[in-house]
Amino acid sequence: MSDLLAEFRRRLPDPTPSRLLIACSGGPDSMALLDLADRFRRDTGAFVAAGHVDHGLRGPASRADAAFVERWCRDRD
Repeated sequence: MSDLLAEFRRRLPDPTPSRLLIACSGGPDSMALLDLADRFRRDTGAFVAAGHVDHGLRGPASRADAAFVERWCRDRD
């Protein structure tokens, strides 16, 4: 996993940003990205926020995704 975090850091436009906003749908790919950003936050102290927009296109499933992302973020401060 440390190789993946190193690659995440390498691809940041600024190697030591103080703030990151991660667009997160709640799907596996965006949750993996959010997890990497959270690991970066724990290593550096950077502020990380998740941006999720519930367009409501999938009804209850959309609301469940939003609740999942919110709960995941709350559990990690």
